[in-house]
Amino acid sequence: MIVTNPIDSIFATFALGTELSKGKFVYEGGPATIYLYSSHSGINFYYLKAEEVVTSVKPIEAVKSEIKVYPNPATDKVFVNVTHPVRVAVYNLSGMMVKSKLLESQNDYIDVNDLPAGMYIIRSQLSNEFSRKLIIR
Repeated sequence: MIVTNPIDSIFATFALGTELSKGKFVYEGGPATIYLYSSHSGINFYYLKAEEVVTSVKPIEAVKSEIKVYPNPATDKVFVNVTHPVRVAVYNLSGMMVKSKLLESQNDYIDVNDLPAGMYIIRSQLSNEFSRKLIIR
């Protein structure tokens, strides 16, 4: 049997033979001492201390700024409203990079007038900062 303190709080049982049966038991109670013992002999085989874990660490919530790619659809220039220098790449749908440029401000642009009309992916090249669909007309 698997019980918590007090001993009469049984939350799982298993079969004993020549070996212990294999099993998985989940305890979802509060702090307790968990005993693995034989109800026939009253002998404890093993016991565990289950204690509540308290942390003072608060989860970090990433604040993602919304990166805008415009105009979209585009014909000649594409702007990306970056707040810091970012290397940006344009990929065709087969995954081949067709353009790359370091954008240092919101006034920088990528010249796309030499790209055939179609759908592309524009994304930050050296990080996972952003990835957007881009349509060229």
